[in-house]
Amino acid sequence: EKVEDLNPAKEDENDGNFGKVVAIPLSQDQTPYREDERERVKKAGAAVMSIDQMDGIEPMHENWGNIIAGEDIDEKGDPPRVWVEGKDFPGTAFTRSLGDAVAEDIGCHAD
Repeated sequence: EKVEDLNPAKEDENDGNFGKVVAIPLSQDQTPYREDERERVKKAGAAVMSIDQMDGIEPMHENWGNIIAGEDIDEKGDPPRVWVEGKDFPGTAFTRSLGDAVAEDIGCHAD
């Protein structure tokens, strides 16, 4: 296999963009936007809600749309966050972490 075949930024010959560089995502963001990540941290004891939900401004729901973090833009700006059930911390907008003992207890770890 040629070195240029391994390059994730390559020319796309199939959609009329020949000669243009097209970026290809190499990973998925690990956030509570992803249903699988939400469910994983909830099984570990976390609560998942936005700040507006926590403050009672917005009703409780899990419908944050089909946002693909890292590709789409959250125009509302109030992402789902991971909290210790019944507490107002840590409130992380990510579901994977290293070295955060509180977050690790509710499923935000590197595994």
